[in-house]
Amino acid sequence: MPTENRSATTNIPPVIGETPLGGSFYAVECTRCGWLGSSEELTDDCQCTQPDGEHACLGDTDEIGPERLLGIVQAMAKQQGKHQSGTVETPEPYGYLREVEGRCQLSVGPERPADRAGGYATPWAAVFAGEQVEKLRAELAEMTTFRDNAASHMMRIRSEATALEKERDELRAQLAERDALLTWWKNHLGVHLSILFGTSGHTPEEADKSADDIIRRAEQLAPQPSTSTEPNTPLCDHDFTDDGQHLLVCTACGYTEDHDPKWRPIETAPTDGTLVRLLVEFEENSTEDDQQAPTIGHNSFQNNGADEWQFAGWNWSQDCYTSGQGTPVGWLPLFDSVADTTKS
Repeated sequence: MPTENRSATTNIPPVIGETPLGGSFYAVECTRCGWLGSSEELTDDCQCTQPDGEHACLGDTDEIGPERLLGIVQAMAKQQGKHQSGTVETPEPYGYLREVEGRCQLSVGPERPADRAGGYATPWAAVFAGEQVEKLRAELAEMTTFRDNAASHMMRIRSEATALEKERDELRAQLAERDALLTWWKNHLGVHLSILFGTSGHTPEEADKSADDIIRRAEQLAPQPSTSTEPNTPLCDHDFTDDGQHLLVCTACGYTEDHDPKWRPIETAPTDGTLVRLLVEFEENSTEDDQQAPTIGHNSFQNNGADEWQFAGWNWSQDCYTSGQGTPVGWLPLFDSVADTTKS
């Protein structure tokens, strides 16, 4: 590799080795990193062994004579004299950009070093490090915010997808059960009708059994009756007691009513501005005496990117609605959907 032309100016080496010259060893200078020292520190191929990142420099070296050594000493003395006289000007920072073994390397220093060989080197150019660093920091902060928002949105989507998958599996199971009953009707209805109408030669007892079978399977296809535990007696006026939660129990007949609203996880709530019912851990302006109370509100993250809940509260001193403050912990649709199970 070519060595630099030092006839015009003499540059001070960036690193000087600590091994003293002795015996048959001589002074050398690396053409790649600028190191100067004893040839005793070189490899068998006379390559530089100074650290360069995670590896050694391994740059080619040139033997230097008394003229070069004298020039270095004079340059160091001249620089020291400038420092002592207080005339040293603060230089603009310089940078060196190059590609080495598939990696991009950027070196920044207080002064412009000598041109060096190695990799695909570009010319030296001034790099205003402070301005560039601040710009990179701002871009990094913007990318970090975008990443965090995307991760939060993905978590919400996964939670909603899990709830939808569970509902889908339940509907599939119900559909499979109905399909099985319909298949049975398709395969056996004609046989049972012939038995009922006495056209198949079966006895009356067998006809009764066939009718019972049809009734039982018809009840399976019909809408399920209410699971209420109310006794079949309309005479009780129901004297209810409250368990402090959601269960009402009649002290006279034992009839119970469960008013648990079954709040859904807040992570599954819509964030497109839809108005929903909320269960909130209020910090201020609770709608009831307890800190945890129901209210209504919405989240417009999908519209404006702000992941925050806005919900109603109650100003107890002014007896009027106001903005609530707290953390939503559950939600329900604003109106309960009623499944239509009627048959035409």
